[in-house]
Amino acid sequence: MALPREFTTLGELADLDVPGDREVLDRLIEVVDQVYPRTWRDWNVIDYSKEDLFGSRMDPQILNKLRFAIPTISMVKCFDPNTTSVSEKRFKSYKLSLLEWPFCRALIMNPKSLATRIHGSASNLEMFMAAIGDIGDDLISREEAENLMSGTEKRKRPSSQSSHYGGNKKQKSDSEIKKLRFLKNKRKPCRT
Repeated sequence: MALPREFTTLGELADLDVPGDREVLDRLIEVVDQVYPRTWRDWNVIDYSKEDLFGSRMDPQILNKLRFAIPTISMVKCFDPNTTSVSEKRFKSYKLSLLEWPFCRALIMNPKSLATRIHGSASNLEMFMAAIGDIGDDLISREEAENLMSGTEKRKRPSSQSSHYGGNKKQKSDSEIKKLRFLKNKRKPCRT
């Protein structure tokens, strides 16, 4: 029988001293800080290792389905601020890099089964998705990001106010945050 996992917060994961390119990770945290509600650092998640989530070998089909709750163009720009394109191979390498950092693994939103494990329950995942709903228009495919960055396609969906890394700056209102906190406290996951 597996031992129950302890919750941690996104803020604690963001503050961890981790191996890898800390400059890229700091830019990713900056994007999240700009586009997520002010209270994001207090959100509970379960810190699963890459191996706990994917096993010893990454299934290429799962890698293709893997989506992070980070605006796509912003994420790409965090790795290469001057880029105007992103190939499929490079995009996959970025996703593999994101999996090395506990903070970024906690931002997995698809496949839903993985995201549910990370958030501890389906209801917690629903609250997370509702809280970040404002960035939905910026969670685009690699192909759409490629076209937008190269200038071959006009944005089909309205974008929010841009930051330095391309993310939006919308914040949830205090009443929306209080409602989400109320719902979160009402549906606390069982920690047996």
